[in-house]
Order: sequence, then structure tokens, then C-alpha cells
Amino acid sequence: GRFEAALEQLTGAGAGLVRTSPGTVSAWLERVPEDLRSGPECRFVEAQLLWGAGRHERALEPFREAVAGFAAAGEEDRAWFARIYLADTLVFLGEYAAVSELAAGWEAVEGPIAAIAASAVAWFEVVALSCRGRREEADTLRGRLRRDPEAAGQFDFLDILAHSGFELSECRPRQGLELLRAAIAELELDDPHGRLPYALGLVLVTLRMLGERAAVPAWLERCEREAERVGLGFGLRDFRLQRASWLA
Repeated sequence: GRFEAALEQLTGAGAGLVRTSPGTVSAWLERVPEDLRSGPECRFVEAQLLWGAGRHERALEPFREAVAGFAAAGEEDRAWFARIYLADTLVFLGEYAAVSELAAGWEAVEGPIAAIAASAVAWFEVVALSCRGRREEADTLRGRLRRDPEAAGQFDFLDILAHSGFELSECRPRQGLELLRAAIAELELDDPHGRLPYALGLVLVTLRMLGERAAVPAWLERCEREAERVGLGFGLRDFRLQRASWLA
């Protein structure tokens, strides 16, 4: 039926619509028949809406249900795709140990689409390990991921995020800042996945940590502009709240 087809699109190529037009998707979701509401497709879309609204803790359960539902149905591609969002959410919430559990078995995945998604989840594990200060483990995993340079090249931003996270965990914020600024320079030229607001936000956090007050307003403006551009609703609200607190 048309609802099944639409849900299938929203859990794949149409995922960006959930981020850029959450109100439209949410209104449509209310009309989905009850017998489809508990399925992994619907739970995944619901979780993305919560994620986009900044309700990361509430998004955890539907993301996990979506992963489990896709896996139970033998849909490996979509199960690993949903794990990417779940891994992102876990890193955001600081639940780093859970990311390693989520990435378990990534090297055994064979399908080309699922394998790329599994690599993305493993890169989030590199980020999580780095944020915990477990550099040796992070470097070992990074080495395994970089055995395929072409595939690894798609996740350079997550690698930079991992390196900067480690520098911050080791109380070397200026080194982390240099890495982030280099990443921003590249993303300003090409940012198809909307990663720039994340990098800008991390720079903002680091500048405030360093007490560089004069630089904060300009970075806040950049953060707001880029979050609005890519439809990162929770990021835009957070940056505006930071501006309000800064001006208070």
C-alpha cells in the first residue's frame, strides 16, 4: 500500500526529509494505520523525529526497536543503517560503552550497503573510545577500518572527531581545536551530509572552555546559520539558547 511504500522511502533515501521537514512528516505519521505503527519502519521515523527535536534520550528506545525489528526481518541493510543513528545518539548522550556493543560484528557484514553502514557504526566506536581516553584501542580499530582506504575516506570527519575528542579528554583543547578548524575548512567546500554544524559546535564548546570570549559571538552566528541550512533543529535551538545565555 501507499503507506508501506512511503515508510520505506522515509527509512532510506527520504531520511533527509525527516530532518528538513519534521512538521510535515509528523503530521503524515499520525495518519499511518495502527497495524503499521509498531513496525520497524514507523519506529525508525518516530525516532528520527525525536532525534531531530533534540529528545535524544526518548529516541533511544524506538531506535533500538527499529534495529531489532529490521534484524528480525532479515533486512540487514536497514538494520545497520538504523544503527548509525543509534550510535550517533549514544555518543551524543555520552553512553560510550554501549557504542562498542552496538558495533560488535561489523567486520562480518557482507552486503555492500550494510557493510558501509557497519563501517560507519565502527567509526562511531572509534569516537567513543577516543572520548573515553582509550587511545590504543581506538588506534587498533582505526587501523582495521583503514584497510580499505576508499571506504575509510567516507568517514574522515568521524576520524577527526575522534582525534579531537581524545585531545579534549587529555586536556589539550588547543590541539583539538586545530584539528576541528582543518575539518571545517574542508566541509565549507563540500558538506553533502550536513556535518558542518557539529564541527562548528565543537569549536564553540572548546572556545568557551578556553575562555576566548571575543571569538564566541562570531562562531555562534556561524553555528546558527549552518544548523538552519542543514535542518538540524535541535542544534539550531541549542545554539540560540547559548546566544541568549551569552547575552544575558
